Amino acid sequence: MNDIRRQWIVLFSATLLALILGAPAPGQQVAKVNGTAITEAQLQTMAKRSGAAADGKLRERLLEQAIDNELLYQEAQRQKLTDDEYVQRGLAHAAAAHEARTTAALAEAFENARIGGMHTPDYATVSDAEVNAAYGAAGDKYKGVDEKQAKEIIGRELGRAKHKAKYVEWFRGIAATVPVTVAGKSIPADPIVAAVDDQIPLTEYGSTRPAEDPVWLAVCEAVGIERPPADLAGDDVRAALAPTVTAIRDVTMQVGKTRYSLRQAPALELMLRQPNVRQLRAGHGFTRQVQAWILAEQARRAGFDKDPAFTDILARLSGAQGDRFNRVLPSDSNKSQLIVALLEKEGLVTGKYIRIPDEAIDAFVAKNQAQLTKLSRGSKKQARLAAKRALQERELLAKRVAYLENLRAAATIEK
Repeated sequence: MNDIRRQWIVLFSATLLALILGAPAPGQQVAKVNGTAITEAQLQTMAKRSGAAADGKLRERLLEQAIDNELLYQEAQRQKLTDDEYVQRGLAHAAAAHEARTTAALAEAFENARIGGMHTPDYATVSDAEVNAAYGAAGDKYKGVDEKQAKEIIGRELGRAKHKAKYVEWFRGIAATVPVTVAGKSIPADPIVAAVDDQIPLTEYGSTRPAEDPVWLAVCEAVGIERPPADLAGDDVRAALAPTVTAIRDVTMQVGKTRYSLRQAPALELMLRQPNVRQLRAGHGFTRQVQAWILAEQARRAGFDKDPAFTDILARLSGAQGDRFNRVLPSDSNKSQLIVALLEKEGLVTGKYIRIPDEAIDAFVAKNQAQLTKLSRGSKKQARLAAKRALQERELLAKRVAYLENLRAAATIEK
């Protein structure tokens, strides 16, 4: 099975490219597929998404993967998959998901570079005198706890509190300069900062009911969205919530120069897909969403989104969003989605539906008995299942290779 896995990694999920001495300039063409250029920059991006260094041999495999990607993309275009309604929805969703990940990564990277995350302890500013005073004032709180350990706990708590205060003031200064409007109505910075400072809990104290997010309440009030009554119940709840869900989906929020649709907000996405009364009333997590949008806007103002340190972070993040196959797809979400749509159409995404004869499974188990026994911890059923999956992967790999060889045979490839 290791051989099969290695072949798959080589052909479809090569861990790739660190620039080697004398590597071409990013804009230099390294290949051409039916007249379309593949550049060194594309190879570098694929390598960053993989997050692994590579030697010259792996770099060559990366180039072959880039060629395969271009062939698949061109075939998807030839088959006019972009005209398919299902594919169109997938493209829109992929683009929105990519934008959401990029924005979240930008906000997090920016705050970490400038001040550190909100809950990062600031030990350097905590003095021994402060710790001793807090320990003395704690009374019986740390009764039975070793004094040194108790003071370490107090130091962490004081460090977090100090850093949080510093963070909130830093964020307050940013929020005051980034206007936030909904349906043309301004959302003041003060309630946003206050909500960030409070860090809205998941539930109200002493209750399982979600705590209501004050920024969400301000948005609903500004737009005129009527939240469902708390006692709404019955078989037709989903139908009763439909007008509220529709109203939310149509709302856009302007944060600085960037416009966001609430339907694309990760904090609201699940709530809108699977609406329930409590979440639609509470809007939990919305403050954090607006906070990220404000930080991302400030990062763009400061040119941080063009900083090589951030682009490296984003490349690694993109590579972490799934299996090895996804990591070597093009970074362009539309292009990747079209390639996946083509592979799905041709039955080349998963091998779990490929039928494997029992005699083939038996032969594979007999040949690899020691390894399968170890992997399955002695379970014959699990050993046969693992063997079946390995053979399905082998068949799938053969189908992929044959499909790509046909595309290559009909293409003009220059290297």
